[in-house]
Amino acid sequence: MRVCLDARCLRKTVTGLGRYAEQLIRGLAAIDRTTDYVVILAKDYECQPVEQASFQIVRFGGRPDTLGNVLGGARKIAGLDADIFHSLHHFLPFGVRGRTVLTLHDFIWLDHPDLAYPNRWKGRVIQAYASLALNYALRRANHIIAISEHTARRARERMAPRIPEISVIPHGVDERFHRAAKRHASGFATTEAPFFLVVGNSKPNKNVARIVGAMALLVQKVPEVRLRIVGRGEGYRELRSQVDSLGLTQKVDFYGNVPDEELLDALQRAVALVFPSLVEGFGMPVLEAQAVGCPVITSDRGVLPETAGDAALFVDPYDAWDIARAMETLYRDLPLRESLVRKGRERATRFTWEETAKKTRHVYDLVMGQSLPEFHAVRQVLAPAAGVQA
Repeated sequence: MRVCLDARCLRKTVTGLGRYAEQLIRGLAAIDRTTDYVVILAKDYECQPVEQASFQIVRFGGRPDTLGNVLGGARKIAGLDADIFHSLHHFLPFGVRGRTVLTLHDFIWLDHPDLAYPNRWKGRVIQAYASLALNYALRRANHIIAISEHTARRARERMAPRIPEISVIPHGVDERFHRAAKRHASGFATTEAPFFLVVGNSKPNKNVARIVGAMALLVQKVPEVRLRIVGRGEGYRELRSQVDSLGLTQKVDFYGNVPDEELLDALQRAVALVFPSLVEGFGMPVLEAQAVGCPVITSDRGVLPETAGDAALFVDPYDAWDIARAMETLYRDLPLRESLVRKGRERATRFTWEETAKKTRHVYDLVMGQSLPEFHAVRQVLAPAAGVQA
């Protein structure tokens, strides 16, 4: 069997999609020695996710979600002579032939373009394009891998009744997070001010602005605490302006994008990870924090209760007072922190990239047992399905 993995979502700046692609490729390399793989990378991505004889690396195109790559990639992919084409992101190239697998991460850009993109008009344009491309991909795929039950449910709601088989295969947690030892069970280092940690870009769906608002409320009661923000993106300047206007310049630290080693260090020393996102596909930082032994404050809606299980303190993500109260509670309540650390570590052990790779490999066997789909012209496949908004 020969499988083509479209990993052009791997970029120089680490994203959730990129982390998924990299870890899945490494997981497949570790557990599967019988399959030949072809990995497609973007031309400008110079790193090598795996070095193994059964993995051939080819490079063409750029970001896989651009119009040019969606419209123009099918011919090049056909030349790779794969039995299965697996898109590790949301889209399939128009006109792609043969058996296909699609990994579906979320519907943020379709259901909530205002949260994914601060620019209103940009969000609307992307929403229209994504609706068309997703309609094609979901109807063309032989099998869909959803990274959560929440995403699978949304797919069934939007695409019923014409939808292929769906397997829910969640992300794993990098072994580095599992191995990291919590140096201070209480959550505090003795040589610095206690701090809460925020991880993620500054797009509206990450809800960082409301966390900053909660911090302004918290310091009135607990003036010694600080907030550290890791990550950046659209809205970063506005976030800094908000911090200045609230008089929090000496209380909030911006670190930008940092290597995993620095993130691990921050998680080990933080009072808690504060992650009350408005919308997520999975919420990988929650599991990574739990694996390290860092307590978690997260949203009580969407996919995050599924990801966090019973090992987090849940808040209304639209209520800054509720977020501030949770932060104060975790800061003052040592037994609660220790309980969340214990539960979080136990929960995180259930999520490994080896298991993700094994389940994905099983999907390939299922798809190989299906007959080759008939080729349909793109204009036929693009006809709106029930429940899909163009």
